[in-house]
Amino acid sequence: MLDSVEQALAAQTSIAETEMEGVSKYLPELQYNVRLLADLAAGSLANTDRRLKQDTTNVNNWKHQYQQLKARVDSDSSCILLQYLAIVLYHYMTTLTY
Repeated sequence: MLDSVEQALAAQTSIAETEMEGVSKYLPELQYNVRLLADLAAGSLANTDRRLKQDTTNVNNWKHQYQQLKARVDSDSSCILLQYLAIVLYHYMTTLTY
């Protein structure tokens, strides 16, 4: 009888020690599934973070390209306007009679 009491105390001590370490021998499938879900969630968050960083980089690149194209269009528009004004002025000057 004393032997079974000692075994029970030893088992309780063992359970307490493993639970203090964060590991329980009970419901290993549930523990596995919880760890699996946590790992999957962490992977999903990492993928989302990676996509967010890539999208942010893309948006910044597009903004830069937009600014370059806008400056180019503004410059081209100015050139076209100056060319038009030169043509109008030329026609005006050639039609003048003194």
